[in-house]
Amino acid sequence: MRFKKSIFFCLMASLLVSGLLSSCKKKDSTPDQEQNQPKGKLKSITEGSIESVYVYKKDGQVDYKSVLSIGSLISRIQYVYIGGKLQRSEYANLQANGSMKLIFNFVYAYQGDHFTGFTTVPNAAGTDAPRLTSGKYTYDGSGKLSTYALWSPVDDPVYVQEYPVWQVTFDAKGNIIQMVQTNYDKNGKAISTSKTKYEYDDKPNPWYLLGEPENPLLHFSVNNIVKMTYEGPAGASYVEEYTYEYNAEGKPSKKFRTFHNVTSLINEFSYY
Repeated sequence: MRFKKSIFFCLMASLLVSGLLSSCKKKDSTPDQEQNQPKGKLKSITEGSIESVYVYKKDGQVDYKSVLSIGSLISRIQYVYIGGKLQRSEYANLQANGSMKLIFNFVYAYQGDHFTGFTTVPNAAGTDAPRLTSGKYTYDGSGKLSTYALWSPVDDPVYVQEYPVWQVTFDAKGNIIQMVQTNYDKNGKAISTSKTKYEYDDKPNPWYLLGEPENPLLHFSVNNIVKMTYEGPAGASYVEEYTYEYNAEGKPSKKFRTFHNVTSLINEFSYY
């Protein structure tokens, strides 16, 4: 998938890199906060040296997420709700003086109870990234996610030269079992298609409805992926398999990926 520039990933890269350059040894939670957290909620996800730590409000919704690198706070994502619905995610970097500087935010939109998209709004001075309307999500008659797209040349003709649209299929348990990705050029002409199929376990997915709907595969699927089969253009294909260690409540504590007969640890999970 080729883009002249992807706003979302460029901003995320800027967020993490600048945070790493100005990082200091600072934790972003207190023992009192941890004691008051909802029992059983996801506390942290570790991927390599990066750890994401979630803090919740009394109603169980995510208040904010701290991102740490080797134990050092580098950024924070603050979640803002109105009427129980996520309205905004504010991404901030840790500065050299220890303060958090707002870099950009996502503003979320709904139709009824359905999340229908988000607008990326940069806040950093000097950035060349425009205000970008993205994330167009549609639903079928049963209320299941049907299609989604994260970029559009109509909203951002300068940066988006090619963009994907995903068509989503669910099983009866509420898991996304297939995504068909069609890539379009800036004039809306289809130029390639690929298909990815997913298989699941019967254990609870820690990301499910967590408050980060930009990643539908994790946000909307009830269980955990155990196998992914990719079928690309010109016969290109590969398979990834995933295994888990579970805690006493049946929630994953470790996630492993096997690719080309090599197995590696990719995530560790902890809970309150």
